[in-house]
Amino acid sequence: MSLDLIRNKHSWFTKGVLIVIAVTFVLGIGYNLADWGAITHVPSQTAAEVNGEPISLISFNMYREGLKRQLNQEGGELPEQYATQIDGIALSQLINLKLMSQKARDLGFNVTDDDLSDAIHSDPAFQSEGRFVGKEQYEQIIRKYFNQDVGEFENAYRDEILARKLSNFIEETAVVTDDEIYNVFKKENDKVNLYYIAFPAEDFGDEYSPTEEEIAEYYENNKGQLKTPELREIRHIVLGAENFGQNLNVTDEEIASYYEAYSEEFLSEEGEPLPFEDVKGEIEANLKNGRGEALRQEFLASLENPEEEGKTIDSIAEEFSVTINESEPVSARESLNLVPPAVARQIFSMEKGRTTIIPVGTALWVTELKEVIPPREKTLEEAREDITAALKSEKSKELARSKANETLEKLKTVKSDRIKAEAEKLGLEVKETGYFSRVETIPDINVNELREEAFELDEGSGVSDKIHANRDKFYIVALKEKQDAKSEEFELKREELRELELAKQRSEIIRNWLQDMRRQAEIIPNSDLFPAQG
Repeated sequence: MSLDLIRNKHSWFTKGVLIVIAVTFVLGIGYNLADWGAITHVPSQTAAEVNGEPISLISFNMYREGLKRQLNQEGGELPEQYATQIDGIALSQLINLKLMSQKARDLGFNVTDDDLSDAIHSDPAFQSEGRFVGKEQYEQIIRKYFNQDVGEFENAYRDEILARKLSNFIEETAVVTDDEIYNVFKKENDKVNLYYIAFPAEDFGDEYSPTEEEIAEYYENNKGQLKTPELREIRHIVLGAENFGQNLNVTDEEIASYYEAYSEEFLSEEGEPLPFEDVKGEIEANLKNGRGEALRQEFLASLENPEEEGKTIDSIAEEFSVTINESEPVSARESLNLVPPAVARQIFSMEKGRTTIIPVGTALWVTELKEVIPPREKTLEEAREDITAALKSEKSKELARSKANETLEKLKTVKSDRIKAEAEKLGLEVKETGYFSRVETIPDINVNELREEAFELDEGSGVSDKIHANRDKFYIVALKEKQDAKSEEFELKREELRELELAKQRSEIIRNWLQDMRRQAEIIPNSDLFPAQG
């Protein structure tokens, strides 16, 4: 039984557990350090403590890798927006799991030995040809593939079962009435199509240029806010897994021993053993990577305080024969183009001269803050471009709104079927949004407050009596036509809608429970994994 098969089949990574699916991606309770409390010291083999109970670093690493596989099942590159936050998402989910299991115990739920035994025996990770692999092989799988002793593994498994019991209990409180379902159906299927006339501020930008007096006055009134950004200059090196494994030696005897001990990992598609020479290189690389990762973890654990350990960026660069990269002074925004977000956040909360080591995926970013250049007030000439843009923006919005109001007065008495003709006389173009419902974004316009108001307009009555704005665009609107939801379609979709609404309500209930538990909990992440953010 291969490691990938075990990982892919184990319930923590593939089952539709509430904590994995509902919380982070449906409910949005994910990577948010503000929800975690103070980031202080916890034992080096602990990813976090939740109300005094540890989440092991082993569980965190396995969970993180499982999430990566879930997000990247096609085998391509993990999207950057996930890759940069995967550590936080994984830990947040494990925190939610721990909170749920703790709450379950508080409410009197428990996991009997029979519950645990039934769950383990039915888990595909511990089955071969549909049958439990047996106690001896089960324990070997735990030690070999999960790198845990059986007791530690089963305690974590009990937490998962407890959390599932509590989530099932909570979900049973969800109730949806026929009236609620019908209202949802109406919101999604009643539709309207609007006429609109747009007045973008950018169309009026050329009608105004600020005078020198206006620029000088704006500068005097706002120079306290017209500042250069704080700049920071750093030196950094990146230590990847290869830096720790490149000089390791693996003997032929060790490779052969591994091949003999785990021959079941090296089978052909027909189930026949692959020749030793065909897999020798793969075994050697895996052994080097494994030992390199162990050295990396050991190195990271030894660097809780690099200065006390006598480690500097120069000594680390010399130790691993790597080059130190030096940056020009950059702002917080510019730093995101230079280093990963976790590193960018850290360097703007560090003291000058300090070195920090930040895990980013499987690499370690060793970073020294070389120089801090504080903000200062810009001179008039330095601020001139910003001031001119600000004044032109303000004036163009004012002109656009004024033109919209002027046009509205001219069209107030015009019926909907005459709007196009009358607008053309004024040199204006009338467009249509196309049909949209109360739960959809209004095409082209995207004014949230108008979504509900549009359904209060009457056909043929003319334009709305107010100007609607979206940032620097202003709109006159009128109802062209309505399309009511069909009751016969509701009857066909009633039960499907009921299930969808029940799922939403259950998710909302779980969200509220978790938010309450987080507010009351003491959550302490490992500061080596999640450095304090400024």
